[in-house]
Amino acid sequence: MVSETADPNPDAISIHGGLAWLFDRLADAAGDYAYRVKANGYGQTALLLNPNDALALAVLPDREVDLVAHNLLRHRKSVMA
Repeated sequence: MVSETADPNPDAISIHGGLAWLFDRLADAAGDYAYRVKANGYGQTALLLNPNDALALAVLPDREVDLVAHNLLRHRKSVMA
């Protein structure tokens, strides 16, 4: 669940991060696993494009963030990881 009191840097929020947050909220409200999967997918995409995406980092569990970092390292983008 995302903290609603957090003050993320607006320059570090993408549309994918916003969609991850939206689907995270829907998953919490509806208890639907499909929304959680979509939230994780959008969050991972957001981090692949911008590793500093504040909403994606807030939404994704640590294990998902680690998977993104692993993929960046595997594709020789260690600076982004």
